[in-house]
Amino acid sequence: MGTPASITVPPSNSTGNYTVSWGVSSTGGVTYVLQEATNSSFSSGLRTAYTGAATSASITGRSSGTTY
Repeated sequence: MGTPASITVPPSNSTGNYTVSWGVSSTGGVTYVLQEATNSSFSSGLRTAYTGAATSASITGRSSGTTY
């Protein structure tokens, strides 16, 4: 299983829309899975925000002041 070289999550903004981006994995042909949760242990509110081969994903409809 490969992992991305880096990940960038921008701070939230008032629109609730932002783009998460990550570096290319050293393993070729991977499918990236971006998950979010409402706690740091990923045991509450877990959902998959993106699955695919791209190195960024647009996240929309998030509320300011809410932990994801």
